[in-house]
Amino acid sequence: MSLNKTRYLRKKDLDHAFGRVAFTMPNPVYIALFSADPTDLGTLTDEVTESGYARVSITSLMADAVLATGQISNNAEIVVGPALEDWPEITHAAIMDALTAGNMLYLGPAVTARVWSAWQFAAKSKRSGASAATGPAASHTTAAA
Repeated sequence: MSLNKTRYLRKKDLDHAFGRVAFTMPNPVYIALFSADPTDLGTLTDEVTESGYARVSITSLMADAVLATGQISNNAEIVVGPALEDWPEITHAAIMDALTAGNMLYLGPAVTARVWSAWQFAAKSKRSGASAATGPAASHTTAAA
C-alpha cells in the first residue's frame, strides 16, 4: 500500500525544515481503516466505527526507512479486529498520531478493498486459534518520505 502525506504533515515538515516551528513526530502512531478516501485533508468521517474496530499502534511493527528508496514498510503482521459485526468495505488506510481523533499523517488506498464480516472473523478464530484476523488493508504499508 502506497501512502501519501496529508496537508497537515506537509505543513509540519515544511515549517520544521525551514526553521519556522519545531515538529516532534508523535510516538506511537496508529493505523486507521476507512470506507472511503479521507483525502489529503485527513477527513475522519468515513473511519470504521463498527463494533470490534479500534486503531492499532504500529510503531513497533515497522522496519527502519530505506534511504535509497525513501520508503518504510512493516516488518511484522498488523492485526486489526476482531469484527464483532459486519464492517463496511475497507478502501483506505491512514497513519494517525492518536488512538482516537487526532491528526492524520499519511493516507492511501488499500491494495485490495475488502468487506470484513463478524462471521469471517469468528471462523478464522476457530480454525487458527487466533483472537483476531489480519486486515488486508494493513498487511503491508509503504510510505514515501
